[in-house]
Amino acid sequence: MEDHEEQRSQFFGVIKSARSFINLIKSINIKNIATCYIHDEGMTLTVEESRCVKATAYFKSHMFQVYRKQSDTDIPMFGLPLNALIDCFGLMLPHTNVSKALTETCDIRYNGLGSYLSLKRYDKDHGQTISCNLTPIEPEEEEVDALTGTDIHIQKMILKSDWLISVIGELDKTCENIAFTFSPNDPSFTLRAIGTTGTSETSYPENSDPFISFECDRELTFSYLYSHIIMCKKALEHSVEVSVEMSLNGLLCMLFQIEGSNDTKDFVEFTFLPTGPTID
Repeated sequence: MEDHEEQRSQFFGVIKSARSFINLIKSINIKNIATCYIHDEGMTLTVEESRCVKATAYFKSHMFQVYRKQSDTDIPMFGLPLNALIDCFGLMLPHTNVSKALTETCDIRYNGLGSYLSLKRYDKDHGQTISCNLTPIEPEEEEVDALTGTDIHIQKMILKSDWLISVIGELDKTCENIAFTFSPNDPSFTLRAIGTTGTSETSYPENSDPFISFECDRELTFSYLYSHIIMCKKALEHSVEVSVEMSLNGLLCMLFQIEGSNDTKDFVEFTFLPTGPTID
């Protein structure tokens, strides 16, 4: 009966680590309602705030022991409450910290419109099955065009996350805006905090220790709301590296590499719209 239900479901998977899923979901929990997409190669959860910030968690097929989606079926996107989803995944975790990572596995199932998103785990230690059903909701309308980058990113750098955590932590928390400057000449990267009490600035040459790679062919500066940038703090704290890309229109993309279970590389992405024109 169980195998029949798996085959019948539009989507069925066996997640390797519920804890890895929780970490990614918490990283994008800037607003409670997320939009879920189920693709042939994996799932995504996307959250938008004020049509100016988009956060996306990528659950690629390598995060599953089994990933099965009906190839001839396009599954419509649907909304999920993130706080409830985190609670459900929390129920999928083992009761003790000494259990092997294998015990963090759980089943996930969705059978299209009108069905639950279901999680289930069999607890061998206690001889019980734990299940949780979430009712999908109407997804929120997304600002697709404005928060979608172009194929050409003039500025791009990859840097160590612990450095960026330190720099953002040292910024004046009363500032209103943060200006990002990329330049082909040293200093290659500058962060400027702009507030009612003045400005503070931190600059770094291209050969600085924090940079893993740096690509830039012209100077470009855009400012962003501090309250928006700080939304990626949890993703930054969970990550080991971050790729920062800036388009000519000022769209800022940050891709955070997070170490998952079994030495996998998992990713969370934040996209920010600038507050206005280039700062001179």
